[in-house]
Amino acid sequence: MSFSADITWIIQTYSDFERLEPCLKSLRKVYPSSRVILVSDGTKDPRHRVLANRYQLEYCLGERLFTVDKGGEPAHRMLGLFLNNPTKHLIKIDPDTHVRKKFGVLPAFDDAIIAGCVQQAGDKEKMITSVQGGCIIMTLKAAQVLFASKLLLSPALKAPCYEWVVEKTLRARAFKHGLTSYDWTIGWACKQLKIPIIQHPETQSHWERVNLRAYLGAAVVHPRCPLSTLVLKYLTDGTRNFALNYVGWGRQSLYGFFAHE
Repeated sequence: MSFSADITWIIQTYSDFERLEPCLKSLRKVYPSSRVILVSDGTKDPRHRVLANRYQLEYCLGERLFTVDKGGEPAHRMLGLFLNNPTKHLIKIDPDTHVRKKFGVLPAFDDAIIAGCVQQAGDKEKMITSVQGGCIIMTLKAAQVLFASKLLLSPALKAPCYEWVVEKTLRARAFKHGLTSYDWTIGWACKQLKIPIIQHPETQSHWERVNLRAYLGAAVVHPRCPLSTLVLKYLTDGTRNFALNYVGWGRQSLYGFFAHE
């Protein structure tokens, strides 16, 4: 079982105040005494300090780093803040993440491991494996190795190289929306350092795609989605699939019957 004192949570916020408080409320309900760091990525919204006081957070008003020209700098900043007063594990979540219950298991803190919902992008030698950014679990050892390497500050993650931009959706993120990425810059650095990236069974973090069955077993879910909505979707999808299968079977049966008449 994961204890509150073993975990530091980090949340980066920019222009998403409305999504932030429900996340913090769910986090503090489950982990009331964990260290939590709220990083404002260049926005001086005074409401962030109010939330920091209300939910007993460490508040960092940082410069705007989450842009494509900064490469892995946001992730490097995160590690620096964590290592100022480290715990056994670092868990980075997004403002639209929902913490449902305590983790039953976490990777051994003295092994360099990144865990969460594993994803891959790119082909052959350019392929990168990463963890979806709605919930990135990092051991203390992994954080120490990554930070000491300074790979997240590498020019390879910035213009003109952009070595984390290895497929179409990442090109759109970088060059259309002008954003960098925790997922893929950390994944790129882990590839260079051969840090294992593993699937964690208690994370359900998929961009705009949450599965009811996985949700019920998850400690952390991203994006946040009301359980009632998922149940309705599950029932609706199940009814539709049954109807399609039934109608398809019925049509085939009728066709077969009349074909032989």
